Amino acid sequence: MKALLTSILLICAAIAIAEDYYYERGTGRKVPQNSSSGWRRWPYRAFGTQVVNLSALIDWWNKADKSSRDDWALYGSNYLTRLPARPLTAWYRVYGDIISEDQFGWIVQGCVQNAPAFSRPATFQLRHPPRDEKARFDELNAALARLKSQAGLEGLPRHQVVLSVEQFGNGTFVTNYSDPANPNLYVQALPIWEELDKIPITGTNYHVDLFAAKIGYLQDGSHREVFDLGQIRYPTH
Repeated sequence: MKALLTSILLICAAIAIAEDYYYERGTGRKVPQNSSSGWRRWPYRAFGTQVVNLSALIDWWNKADKSSRDDWALYGSNYLTRLPARPLTAWYRVYGDIISEDQFGWIVQGCVQNAPAFSRPATFQLRHPPRDEKARFDELNAALARLKSQAGLEGLPRHQVVLSVEQFGNGTFVTNYSDPANPNLYVQALPIWEELDKIPITGTNYHVDLFAAKIGYLQDGSHREVFDLGQIRYPTH
């Protein structure tokens, strides 16, 4: 059991690190996602008439994330003492897979993180989940799957075979690709891929990776933790 728990914690940490970065198209460089991507998105949340701004927490988390990579070898878990006090301590990064839903939200099996490199496995309830985003994500993937089915054996790759790479004196370069095997289907798939790019979730299964406030425990005997995403708000300027 101890070995299994250790494995789960290692997987949680790996997922947390992997999803903080993406591979830049063309160069293949591993670069951080910007503040609107992944768990950093939707910094404004409303609870009734109160709007919570998570920007300070996001900034702190970015610094802690870098520190956990740079300083862990020297300081271990004490790396946090080298940082300012963590703001908004009721908020956690929660991530995992949706295993069911009830009248209040989703039941998620995954991990809870109170700081980078500090994860624990958990099954929890997430209230006010982003159902609209999930519905659109599933809709787009279903449409893409239908186009791929029509493509048959020729397939529907987004990135074609590289024919050549031209590099210029100013340091820029242009990559030349082969023509799509199914040009009509490719034209239909392109806006789907582009819209999916704006939803920072890898693969075809929607998963949770967000900041949420811990509000208590379920009183149904399971004693599961309850987190609340709040109502998403967008800046007016």
